[in-house]
Amino acid sequence: MNRTATFVFVVGDRFYGTLTAYAHEPYAARYDYTSAMAVQLLKSLGPSLAPVLAADDTQMRAASAKADALAPAAPEASPSF
Repeated sequence: MNRTATFVFVVGDRFYGTLTAYAHEPYAARYDYTSAMAVQLLKSLGPSLAPVLAADDTQMRAASAKADALAPAAPEASPSF
């Protein structure tokens, strides 16, 4: 008996991926819910991924602020009579 689980994830606007966990005999018999293995792996990676996600968020905000600063100002509306 072999067990396989796949977990597809999206984190924010820029990070996505697929985790696949595979257990083969004799270890597969120990798992009732194989899909939980992939989810647990992502959960375990959370502390390692947090600085990358935070840095990306900071970079995205800086880029957005820079784009806003460089955008031409909207023309003033002239009153219509």
